[in-house]
Amino acid sequence: MDDVTIARALHVLSVVRWIGGVALVTTVLLPAVRCFKAPEERVAFFEIVEWRFAGQARFTTALAGFTGFYMVVRLDLWGCFLSIAYWWMHAMVGVWLLFTLTLFLAEPLFLHRWLVARAKVDPEPEDTLGGDRGIKLVLLGSVARDLVWTNLCCDCPHGCQPRRNTERARTKLLREHSEESSLRRLRARD
Repeated sequence: MDDVTIARALHVLSVVRWIGGVALVTTVLLPAVRCFKAPEERVAFFEIVEWRFAGQARFTTALAGFTGFYMVVRLDLWGCFLSIAYWWMHAMVGVWLLFTLTLFLAEPLFLHRWLVARAKVDPEPEDTLGGDRGIKLVLLGSVARDLVWTNLCCDCPHGCQPRRNTERARTKLLREHSEESSLRRLRARD
């Protein structure tokens, strides 16, 4: 296996884990928290689960960003960001950036305190993400993921797809390696 295949596998696994976690929290956890009678129980339970989930979410989000960036650099896919045909790459970076800023900046700096204070003031808000709106967001995320996956698995006529660029990069590496071997043999003869 080459490094790009490993990076792609880690990228897909981290995105599946990340989006799967968001789906679990949105469609299962938030509605389940409503079953607690006392608002204090709801807040305490949610904080325990959120504390455990936050570390996993940060790790998988960081891994998705690192492996995505690695593949763009390694396969020299920067040109794809200049074409509207690769809108899905912009969408992936945008969604990743939104979640990363939320997890690493907004949540630790102010969002956590704000949500806890809001839960104490209004323990049963009408606009929580645990209802239909949350399910719609998860479905929208799933559709976006499927579109991205479809684009990753298709051949691209412009050569911006990783599969074609992997072959180009492999050929370039083989050529460089054979040139180095030839130079070493010539030097050994002298």
